Amino acid sequence: MSLIPLFLATSVKATNLILYPITLNQPQSLILTQGKWQQFSSSAGKFTVSLPGKPIEDLETDDDGSVANNFTVVDGETVYLVTYSDLVKEVNRVATEEIFDAVGEGYTADGDKLVNQREVKLDEYPGRVVELNTTDGMVGKATIYLVGNRLYQLIVISPNKEIGEQFFESFRISD
Repeated sequence: MSLIPLFLATSVKATNLILYPITLNQPQSLILTQGKWQQFSSSAGKFTVSLPGKPIEDLETDDDGSVANNFTVVDGETVYLVTYSDLVKEVNRVATEEIFDAVGEGYTADGDKLVNQREVKLDEYPGRVVELNTTDGMVGKATIYLVGNRLYQLIVISPNKEIGEQFFESFRISD
């Protein structure tokens, strides 16, 4: 059972960014095989996305009270994760690039290697795609979006770098 280190910028102050680690365990109860792709919506999260199975929902609360809302599907050796967290209101004083840089640094904190990153947009919302190679030979890809003070992260960890496009392309912010 492997641990996949994921990091969220869940608290932002005007002068610095604080990263809180979130670790995704793959308990046997999460393992799915060849899931059927289906549309998933979160009214609280205000998003829709296509996933290869019904996600397991959980909350992670940090010591400071910040909450990350996680939606995970494990399909064989591939992990699909949508997570969102509301950043502190002072986030509007920090450049979006700094937030994205901090999240990207969090992805590589355990020795994973950054392969590529580029800016993207989802409608009018800024985003960044981050690609990396993990220390255990997997390929990771994340798309990060900042919508107001809400940070969304879509993450795929897989042995195959070609997996995940349907997932990333299906993500939409809802009202």
